[in-house]
Amino acid sequence: PENTRYHDGLFKAMGLPPLGSKKKKQASSSALPLEKRKRMIEEYDRLKERHPKCIAFRRRIIELHSCEDDPKGLGFVHAVDLYVRPFLKKGIPSLFQSLRDLYEKKQNVKLIEDLFETYETSLRSDMKLPPVVQNVAGGGGAAVEEEVKQAPDVLVWVLAYLAQHYDHIGQIQKALDKVDRAISHTPTVIELYTIKSKIMKHAGHLESAALLSDHARQLDLADRYLNCHTVKYMFRSGDIQKA
Repeated sequence: PENTRYHDGLFKAMGLPPLGSKKKKQASSSALPLEKRKRMIEEYDRLKERHPKCIAFRRRIIELHSCEDDPKGLGFVHAVDLYVRPFLKKGIPSLFQSLRDLYEKKQNVKLIEDLFETYETSLRSDMKLPPVVQNVAGGGGAAVEEEVKQAPDVLVWVLAYLAQHYDHIGQIQKALDKVDRAISHTPTVIELYTIKSKIMKHAGHLESAALLSDHARQLDLADRYLNCHTVKYMFRSGDIQKA
């Protein structure tokens, strides 16, 4: 079920157009008529009942929601909400990369930002994620409370996402504030230092970026990716001999 080529084959058999490759998703999904997108979302909802752990279904539902149909973006936010919660609870660092192509639409940026800011506020208040609203796109549904308090590291991954979010949209100071809060909360998470090193690189502070990358490397000397990452940043900062 994670192979989206099978999804496109199913839709073709149903007389619906495929969503296409990842690079063309945004354009092709938005260009589809509303009724066809609704049919595809309904089919994905049925498939989710048979394969509840499938990530691809949830990710493609996000693509099928368009703010042009719903100015408030309720359906889009609901789809993103359902998609990201498992990533945050499991501490998966690649969450931002999996959503980055959504930033091509300006409407999506603010909606995602508000959602994650709500996560942070709620987690700081009572260590719970905010309620999930069911069937918001249809104009109804009841809020489902998160009854279980979350592990402390869920807040760390929310802050890590927000740091990458603000860095991506050019708000460097906000990005640094979020990543510094995350580091202060749990200073042993290696990914936080690589995130901060990238933020410092984008801010033009190449030496600081290299130092942060080297700090991350020293937390796990067996990680070859971190070693290569640090070498690249040292070359960029002009520290050739150390690199």
